[in-house]
Amino acid sequence: MGLHEAERKCWRDVLTHLVSIIQSLVERNRTLRGSSDTLHKANNGNFLKEVELLAKFYPVFRDHVRHINSGAEHITYLSKTIQNELIAYVIKFLTQWCQKSDSKYYAMILDSNVDVSHQEQISVAVRTVNLVKTPEIIENFLGFLIVPESTGHGSSALILQKLKS
Repeated sequence: MGLHEAERKCWRDVLTHLVSIIQSLVERNRTLRGSSDTLHKANNGNFLKEVELLAKFYPVFRDHVRHINSGAEHITYLSKTIQNELIAYVIKFLTQWCQKSDSKYYAMILDSNVDVSHQEQISVAVRTVNLVKTPEIIENFLGFLIVPESTGHGSSALILQKLKS
């Protein structure tokens, strides 16, 4: 039972750190993926580079990366599919949090960029002001939207659709 609990804690630590990496990159409007999906390869993107960096300093990640490199670990939680799922979970959580928030003031922050596959994307964030004892400004990332039409009309229609959902 103790071994099972230790393994569970290890995976929880790995996932917590991966979500933190995604949040950090998204808050700074950085892309996650590069042209390679492999650790220790050139152009493997910011996400995997952050994983490599954490592996230098944190034993949990050092062990995880060592198991991946040795081929002993089949579950890595580093694939683009998992990255997308983690982003979706973060967005779901933040959207629910924003709906329950007592914020009086809101602002949308939009930034467009082209990803590795040459698709234009808009990153969407919401800044809220909570009027508690001391006003608190909170910024939350809500997701990336693929822009099907690179015009002002197409972008605004996409944003309005996202707001309705």
